[in-house]
Amino acid sequence: MAQKERLMQEVLELSAEDRREIADTLLASLVPDDERSDDEWCAEIERRARRALAGEPGVPWSDARATLERRFGSF
Repeated sequence: MAQKERLMQEVLELSAEDRREIADTLLASLVPDDERSDDEWCAEIERRARRALAGEPGVPWSDARATLERRFGSF
């Protein structure tokens, strides 16, 4: 059995809390240092929500989709 498969089996035998902690650590290791923190994302979401509630126009879906496709490919 490959090392990765053995490790996966061992991890899946841990408690949900331990698995969550490992998952959080692994995910954090995949995020580039220049990404926003959770606090920054919360502030950005709040800013956008306030703008939407105030009736300010947002980004048209066609523009948002084009940006996403450039960054992540077609979906």
